[in-house]
Amino acid sequence: MIPKVRQVFIKTFGCKVNYTESVAFAELAAKRGLLPVELTGSRVDQDGSGAPPVVFINSCCVTAEAERKAAQFVRRIRREHPECEVLFSGCGARNHLTRQKYVDAGARVFDFHSEAFAWLAGNVGADSASAGASAASEAPLSVDEPEVPFESGIIGTARSRAFIKVQDGCRNFCTFCIIPFVRPYASRPVDEILDEAERFISQGFRELVLTGINIGHYGMTPVDSAVNIATARHWKRSRLYNRRADHPSFFDLVDRLLERIPEGTRLRVSSIEPEDIDDRFFEQLAHPRMCPHLHLPLQSGSNRVLAAMRRLYATEEYAVVARKFRRACPAGALTTDILVGFPTETEQDFQQTLELCSELQFERIHGFPFSPRPGTGAARMKQLPRAEVQERNRRLIAHCDPIAEERWRRFVGRRSGVLVEERLDGGAYSGHGEAYQQVRLRTTPGKAVEPGRIVLVKLEDFREGRFIARMPAGAACT
Repeated sequence: MIPKVRQVFIKTFGCKVNYTESVAFAELAAKRGLLPVELTGSRVDQDGSGAPPVVFINSCCVTAEAERKAAQFVRRIRREHPECEVLFSGCGARNHLTRQKYVDAGARVFDFHSEAFAWLAGNVGADSASAGASAASEAPLSVDEPEVPFESGIIGTARSRAFIKVQDGCRNFCTFCIIPFVRPYASRPVDEILDEAERFISQGFRELVLTGINIGHYGMTPVDSAVNIATARHWKRSRLYNRRADHPSFFDLVDRLLERIPEGTRLRVSSIEPEDIDDRFFEQLAHPRMCPHLHLPLQSGSNRVLAAMRRLYATEEYAVVARKFRRACPAGALTTDILVGFPTETEQDFQQTLELCSELQFERIHGFPFSPRPGTGAARMKQLPRAEVQERNRRLIAHCDPIAEERWRRFVGRRSGVLVEERLDGGAYSGHGEAYQQVRLRTTPGKAVEPGRIVLVKLEDFREGRFIARMPAGAACT
């Protein structure tokens, strides 16, 4: 039997939803008296109890690189800290085509965080030599996973912003994406979301972030949760989902939240798909308590590639949404994701992507190279040479970075409400403006600001991807 667990180390891979869930996991663990620790040295026993910490890994399987890093981390922990139990959960654990690698590396693999927490809460298990005893299922990928409780949490070294998870899962079945097979599909009750928002506000948080896997689907339900990918690729969105009569839409939810959020607190939307946006959302983005930032995934600037990806929009439709945002929020920021090197992508397709990026002038682009996910439609297509994919990704970044810098520089000289997140060396602070500008904030001598506050400052310069601002002695804080 292992000693009673008293410490836990949490490692997260992947998206903001994963980080939100990890913070919630940490808070649940803290309520059970478990201390968060860092793994340093050859052996960890910070409380003198003789009990090594348990390592909890919240995994990602969206890219092959995320899976590789997670498996590498498990092996490193087992090698450097063999006394530690390793609990492995998240999307990587639920991908039954690839999870065996984590078992082989020496982790206890759990489909859901609730199962991992149940083990942790019981804090008694078999000898660590049997840590890899969880058998990897050989069952095919399924979209019939059970629902799990929603977890929300606080992200930031100074508990600066609160993330509220409102929705989970997606059934769009994009041909490159594994998510429909590893995430349950559910929407959270609206009253529960409103109550949690009020709780965070009462605790002093000045920024609430709505997050989910596909938040535009809040309040929807799939037409057939057991649909297989072979037929789903030929469906249109109107046939994939129905609006639940007992749920408001996502935009109804935003209205309800804006009614409750007091002055001095702001609301941010993490990401939303272009086909899910209606004109009401642009009115909401212009609200004084709404952050004027829209993350709108593009993936490709070629209609031919978008069709092969089974995305539910064309570039012309995407551009209409982008231009409506620019008109509604002239002082806002438009950011996006672009997937480079999809199997059918030609050089002409890639050039069309670069041209659309030049036209739409994104403030930030997250470009990432395609990697085939076993079980998806794109994995069965003829793949491009890896070197060509990597080269296109480098070209995308080289093309878009100067555009982004020029776009950001238009904010120089303007005022922005900066959420202070972390104190840096030399008395400076880091934070983000309402349009998600990265800001380094300098204060006057003897002037300190509490992280988690919003400070109104003038953005004086833009260097190396971040703004420089100085907080005057009489700057307003909320």
